[in-house]
Amino acid sequence: MSAHGRIPRPATVPPFSGRVVKVTGEGEHVEIAFTAGDAAELGARLTAAGDAAAARMLANNAAIVSAGDTFEERQRKVYEAAKASLRRELGLEEPAAAVDEGNHADDAGGPIHTPAD
Repeated sequence: MSAHGRIPRPATVPPFSGRVVKVTGEGEHVEIAFTAGDAAELGARLTAAGDAAAARMLANNAAIVSAGDTFEERQRKVYEAAKASLRRELGLEEPAAAVDEGNHADDAGGPIHTPAD
């Protein structure tokens, strides 16, 4: 049974048939079955099946990477909401905004002291 319904059987059994399966380490897989009447058709269909399987895997991977791009932003929003909720439950005030004095001693990429002119 295919994704599009039952495929009618050919009147004669094709001399070539095959299946291309592409599997990733994450357990995703794509499987494409095909038949061919001669060696030239077999080569063309095998190439087409391989290209289709690779394209499908690339589309799946792109969707996963795209979802991962927003993960940090979503987690930051969840964390901030949880902090605000906990402060409300405990009756705590929101801390005052920190003032940046230009001293970034804990910032490996920033200056420790403001350069003197």
